[in-house]
This record gives sequence, structure tokens and C-alpha cells, in this order.
Amino acid sequence: MFLFSWDIEESTDGAANVTVTFQWNAVDELGGFTRSASYISHYTGGSWNNGPLMAATGSNPYSLTATGIASFSPLAVLSPAGV
Repeated sequence: MFLFSWDIEESTDGAANVTVTFQWNAVDELGGFTRSASYISHYTGGSWNNGPLMAATGSNPYSLTATGIASFSPLAVLSPAGV
């Protein structure tokens, strides 16, 4: 189940190798979202590529971090429930 999705672009094509942190408030979570077992997914090559399951950090707002992002396209925060 999607929590949020972002479409991120870089200002200079091919220059990316970044760490991205996604942050949200509890009121923004959809029903069924499990912040203790969530992940960041990156849409590349025509499909969603899921990162490892992890617990969100923080306490309203919450966050997840992805490292080594080398290309930009839609990214999303999800949890296994309802996917």
C-alpha cells in the first residue's frame, strides 16, 4: 500500500549518487500502512524495485532513508500490507 510517492529529478543528468530521506506525519498514513515494516521502492526499468523492510524512525514525523540513489524517477514509501 502506497503511503506517498515522489517524482524526483536531478538538475544535471547522470550526476546522482545521493541519500534521500522521506518524512511524513502519522495523520498522512493510509489505513493498513505498517511503519514498523515499511520500505522505499524505486520505479526503474518499467517496474518497482523494493528496498529492504525497515522500521520508520522518529515519532511524528516519521522517516525512512535510501542511500546510493543513482537515477531519479518515482520513489515511494510502502508497507507489505495491501501491496
